[in-house]
Amino acid sequence: MKVFQKMLVVALVVVVFGGIFYFAAKPVAQTPRVDTFTTEKNQTDYMTMDLSYPESAAINYPELFAYVQKSKQDFLDDFNSLTPTDIQTMHLGGDRKYNFTLTTNVATSTKTVTYIVEVYTFTGGAHGGTSVATFTYDAGGKLVTLQDVFMAPYLQKVSDLAHNYFYATIDPGYLQPDSVNAGTAPTAENYSAWYLTDKNIVFIFGQYQVGPYVLGIQEFPLSKQSIADILSPKFK
Repeated sequence: MKVFQKMLVVALVVVVFGGIFYFAAKPVAQTPRVDTFTTEKNQTDYMTMDLSYPESAAINYPELFAYVQKSKQDFLDDFNSLTPTDIQTMHLGGDRKYNFTLTTNVATSTKTVTYIVEVYTFTGGAHGGTSVATFTYDAGGKLVTLQDVFMAPYLQKVSDLAHNYFYATIDPGYLQPDSVNAGTAPTAENYSAWYLTDKNIVFIFGQYQVGPYVLGIQEFPLSKQSIADILSPKFK
């Protein structure tokens, strides 16, 4: 009986220490970190600029950083050198100035972080305009593309679902079939702005993409469960 008890104790010790070594040696799943933001501001008599984007973008997110710098430089190239005629024609001065505002929002899943960059510009007219670009990174800082998220082919199925979604959700008073049809067509450009959550992939549709300006920016949330057959196993 004593021999049995000793054997039982030894077995328990082996199980306990074996479990400790197993979990200690098992890699811990990384979760992506969210960067802190840096800001840039610039102002002249006829122009204002206000930017906010990830602080380490130049080193850790080169694709995002290149987009920010190009957007800023394009605006400066076009609107930083104004002639007296430009100023008079656009009635610039005082509170009326050309404006460039770049803001960054964040969406996360347990495997990814997405920086959603919105660029607002006002260069005259009744109102300004906003464009959206997204940059998704995994826990190792690698840029994630839709080709990583999906198993090809995927565009046609996503397009069909988006088409049906907007026909069902846009107020009939603002529904423009030609805009919805073109804006949800199965092209890479139409689905270039997106982010992941643990349950969904969400596509962002810019101003005028699926309807008039009054609709603003639209989002199309797509349940991962509903498209499990075309998702890469890593992102299910």
